[in-house]
Amino acid sequence: MKLKFIIILLLFVKLTLAQELYVCESYSEDGKPVGVSNNIKIKPYGSAFYILLDNEKPLKDKSLFLFIDKFYDGKFKPFESKKLEVEKEDTWAVTSFEFKDPGVYEIYFLNSSQKRLTTQKLEVDFEEEYKSMRTKKTNNLGNVSFTGTNKSFIFCELVINNKPKNPLSILSLTQSEGKVFVYLNNNSPFGIEKIKVKFWKIDDNDENKEKLIDTKKYKIMPEWSDLFFSYDFDNIGTYRIEIYDYNNNFISANTLEVSN
Repeated sequence: MKLKFIIILLLFVKLTLAQELYVCESYSEDGKPVGVSNNIKIKPYGSAFYILLDNEKPLKDKSLFLFIDKFYDGKFKPFESKKLEVEKEDTWAVTSFEFKDPGVYEIYFLNSSQKRLTTQKLEVDFEEEYKSMRTKKTNNLGNVSFTGTNKSFIFCELVINNKPKNPLSILSLTQSEGKVFVYLNNNSPFGIEKIKVKFWKIDDNDENKEKLIDTKKYKIMPEWSDLFFSYDFDNIGTYRIEIYDYNNNFISANTLEVSN
């Protein structure tokens, strides 16, 4: 009887541990996480990571719900949520998320029946390099020129360790949920603390006509020679993204096609 109880207990533990949630830098084609960590370091403007659910058996569901809670005022409170479309026969699911704020997070998935599948705690902090930069003076950078053709302005699916992954010129709303990463390498320090980004929609019938649809402002470090940020598009069309410094000096621009 005691042996039977132990076998049942071990089976229960195995089933309980079958589902695993990982925060990782990348993943393999068969859903194995790469670069797993429960203590990640981010850039001051944010860093993106993958959140991967390994179920080990078919999910038997068409939808999963990712929830990210953040710890403050003595308890975890709702911070972000996201719906994932999956196939019932899938044994794993993955999505990306850009962490911008240091802190302690609780990450978990719910199925369509609102049953919690698995939970993971995550600690987020700024990179040590950035922490030291905050104490350095930046008066000796001199004048910086943004002219020339050495800059790399890239649209991509994700940026990992300051490297753009899966560059693209056409963004699919269906496949990406409208999210794209903008990566700019200046090949020399920007020498500024803020940038201004303008988003223009090009007229479908006249490419010479543009409509300003959005403007964003970002803080950067003068020492940086590259930067990236994410943006969400809601509608199809052709868009031009322009980057300026705060004195409206042009830095760089690129065009992106957004399709269904």
